[in-house]
Amino acid sequence: PKPGVYAARLDDHPAAAFVPDPADPAQASKFGDVVEVHILGAAGDWYGRRVEVHFLHRLRPYLPFPDQTAASAQIRLDLEAMRPWL
Repeated sequence: PKPGVYAARLDDHPAAAFVPDPADPAQASKFGDVVEVHILGAAGDWYGRRVEVHFLHRLRPYLPFPDQTAASAQIRLDLEAMRPWL
């Protein structure tokens, strides 16, 4: 998928999926060729498990943030925007 933030499902769990922009050197070096998925409300250790991510809706394009405070504020808005899709 295109770089950005998506409402998604991971198996049976609602999730937020972040696809980094490979054109942004900071993101490319930090994430490489991966999709970062945040499983909403799930417990336990998910590392190393094989899962299937279903992209439901692209919420917004990739945006760089000046600091962690700005990124955290946008994440809260993204989570609210996901609700109708989950």
